[in-house]
Amino acid sequence: MSNSENLENGFKIESLTLVDCKFYRGPIISSNKIEVDIKHNLQVDVNVKENQVFVVEKFQLSQSNNSEIEFNIEVTMLGVFSKIGEMPIPLEEFGYVNGAAIIFPYIREQVTNLSLKGGLGNLILPPANFVNLYNEKNKI
Repeated sequence: MSNSENLENGFKIESLTLVDCKFYRGPIISSNKIEVDIKHNLQVDVNVKENQVFVVEKFQLSQSNNSEIEFNIEVTMLGVFSKIGEMPIPLEEFGYVNGAAIIFPYIREQVTNLSLKGGLGNLILPPANFVNLYNEKNKI
């Protein structure tokens, strides 16, 4: 019997999937300090009948110099979560806060691996506060 079968209340990770990954590196990277533009996109869909939450999380990192793109990294992952038992947190809120936070380290790892293999050095996404992002989205 697995740990998830013993879970009485909570959320079970059904799957975490890399759905899209793009990498571009130009021939020249500025020798000065890397200043990366980071964009984050989060989409949450809920199936109330099945108690499932679908979270699509995307990070894009890029750097340009004189309107010339030096590098661009895009990583998108899908997390599917199932609610087990009774939880006080609404499904949508779980997706935007907890689901996004669960997926984030996997995206962070992918970005770091791509940046190292692409000769960009060790680019690490900074920590993200998904509670604050959710509160800003909902003006709480």
